[in-house]
Amino acid sequence: MGRAALRSALRSGSWLRVRRDVYLAADTPTPLVRAAAVGGRLDCVSLLRLRGVFVAERHSLHVQFERNASRLPSRDGVVAHWRTSTAARSDLVCGMIEALVQACRCQPARFAVATLDSAWHQGLVTESEVAKVFCRLPQRYRKLRNLLDPRAESGTETLVRLMLRSLG
Repeated sequence: MGRAALRSALRSGSWLRVRRDVYLAADTPTPLVRAAAVGGRLDCVSLLRLRGVFVAERHSLHVQFERNASRLPSRDGVVAHWRTSTAARSDLVCGMIEALVQACRCQPARFAVATLDSAWHQGLVTESEVAKVFCRLPQRYRKLRNLLDPRAESGTETLVRLMLRSLG
């Protein structure tokens, strides 16, 4: 898009300037706009929530930043995840597997299971991709793998199943 067309799109309100050299369509979901505005990618529970996956946390914005990122604006209300991503530098979101790995680390174990069940049930990940999630997690998370059930139709169902299971 040329400069004149970009200026016209900005004036008409069909495009937004979220930071220097970063422009988005006006109908871009707010979490994506906020992540781009602080110079990162939408990540973890924030990305999963946007995709309709059950997550525990509803308030903070989780954003992935490259380890070498600098000159970032204020990040009030942002949970920063500093790590290298497989996503392209210009991507607004990290990959689904990366988001699930980070969400397992950010949530209590029972909510991590509910999140994984939800993503798997919705077809956002396959069984082999779930296995990749566990390969990227520390050893202590591996015991959660046996608790997953892709038949669970809601996060609440998973939580109740886990409570009942713990009660015998």
